Amino acid sequence: MKELFADLYQNIYMSSPIKLLKASSWTGRWWLATLCFLLVVVVTTYFVSHYRHYGTQAVQLDSKQLQALNLVLPQSDPKIPVDTAKVFKVLQNIVGASIDPGERKAISEVLATMSNKDASQYFADKKMQFASVFWLSGGMAYFDVLWWTLIGVLTSLVYYVSLANWRDLQSVGDDDSGSFNPGEISGQVAKMFYAPIIALVIVLGYHYTSGSNATMIDISAGNGLILFSFLAGFFSGRLVKFLDGLKNLVLPVSSTPPVTAGAVTVKLTLPGDVAATADGIAILQAGFKDAVVTLDAGGGAKPLQGQLVTGQNDQFRFDSVKAGNYKLSISYTYKRPDDTLLNFAAGQDVTMGPATQNFVITLTKKN
Repeated sequence: MKELFADLYQNIYMSSPIKLLKASSWTGRWWLATLCFLLVVVVTTYFVSHYRHYGTQAVQLDSKQLQALNLVLPQSDPKIPVDTAKVFKVLQNIVGASIDPGERKAISEVLATMSNKDASQYFADKKMQFASVFWLSGGMAYFDVLWWTLIGVLTSLVYYVSLANWRDLQSVGDDDSGSFNPGEISGQVAKMFYAPIIALVIVLGYHYTSGSNATMIDISAGNGLILFSFLAGFFSGRLVKFLDGLKNLVLPVSSTPPVTAGAVTVKLTLPGDVAATADGIAILQAGFKDAVVTLDAGGGAKPLQGQLVTGQNDQFRFDSVKAGNYKLSISYTYKRPDDTLLNFAAGQDVTMGPATQNFVITLTKKN
């Protein structure tokens, strides 16, 4: 306890506000305590804001619920008027929530003009607003998306920072987390801001692509909106990767389809006058497996290294070579039995397209 208060004094009373903005001034324990405090504040604010300020959710009755409702909508005589009091009582029982007062008034006005048979079909297609402790429809639903995403972010940071602090004290740890690094704090703070915005944009995108012309969020899963928001915050890194992959679909780099990469095969051989010598015969028998075969696109890019074709000692292959101009270079050194060296080399310009290209390269003796 004494060490805890000493650490508090060192981090707060002995530090200027400017110094506290530097990640290096934070220790693992106090950053974890700060995250826990922020999580408590956000959760408390959420529940206070929802206390006696209930929201609504869109509900469409399923087949079993419609069967229960049809019990108070007898269709034997189409002239029988709808008993609205019984209808609303049954709706409250089968849904488990009271219907929104504005929705109740609107439905009552419609039912007054219908028979039981027409009312049954009306409820089969109708999405109704019921009371909910969450804000799942209307403009306030967007605040729930932001809140629950932020709660997910803070929960994940509390979890992973606690693992990092634990690893500082242990000889082994979880492979998914390293020891606490103050340099990561700035990224974690940024996550608290960008994750809720990304989640909100995805929900807005869902609403747009669903084709709904309504002015409210219409999530079929109801409470699934809360679950999605929390998971979007907890796994915000995957959310960013999802958007990174989506950018190529929404914002393509070019309207021109990319050229399919081709392959290059290179077969090495010796000139006739060299191949007929004792050295040439020995080289051809041993093969060119030690040859260095490269494709260089220039411009500072790292040259591609050819791979020896399996089962062949004189052929090399380059796979998935992008379209463009290259310099094909080959160098080979043969060591004689008396340890003297024979050096061979060759080069050729190559223009790559989508098709596979085959080359037979004759090496030139350099000494």
